[in-house]
Amino acid sequence: DLHSRRVAELAGRANNGGDGLVVARTLRNRGVDVRVFLAGTRESMRGDARANLDVLGKLGLSVAEIAEPEQWRTHAPAVEACNVIVDSLFGTGLGAPLSGVFEAIVADVNRMGIPVVAVDLPSGLSGDTHRLIGPCIRATLTVTLAAPKLPLALTPACLLAGEMVVADIGIPNEVIDGL
Repeated sequence: DLHSRRVAELAGRANNGGDGLVVARTLRNRGVDVRVFLAGTRESMRGDARANLDVLGKLGLSVAEIAEPEQWRTHAPAVEACNVIVDSLFGTGLGAPLSGVFEAIVADVNRMGIPVVAVDLPSGLSGDTHRLIGPCIRATLTVTLAAPKLPLALTPACLLAGEMVVADIGIPNEVIDGL
C-alpha cells in the first residue's frame, strides 16, 4: 500500500533530477509521504529541472538542499527512515566517476539496504558503457525511459540495475529503432 510508505527522492540538478521531481510530485498527489533531497542548491538548477522544483514549492513540499558532505550527514538519517528511495541523481549524461558529496550519498544508500528505484539509470553508471566507471547506486528496480540503455543490458553494469522496466514516454518506435 503506497499510502503507508515514506519515500525519499534523491534528485540531482539536471534532467534526471527533474524527472525524479516529477515522480515526487506524482507520488505526493497520490497521498504518499515524499521527502525530497536535492543534491545541490536550488540556485544551481536550470531549465525543466528548475521548473519542476518550483512546482514542488507551490505544492508546499519542502526540499532539503545537500551541497556538502556535512549536509548529507545531517539528512542521511531522514533518508534511512524511509521505506523506498528514488534515485534520480544522475542519468545518461554522466561521464566521470562520482566524487565528493555524491560518492558519500551512494556509499550510504548502498549501505542502508532500503529498496531503491532508479530513474533511467542507477546513478554512477555511464550511459555510454557497460563498464563501471566508479561508485554506483545498487538499484532494486530501474525504470528506464523509452528504451533500454547499454549499461542495463550488459554486465557488469546491468548487475547494479535490479529489475528493469521500460517506461513508454511517447517516443515513436521508428525513432528508437533509428538510434
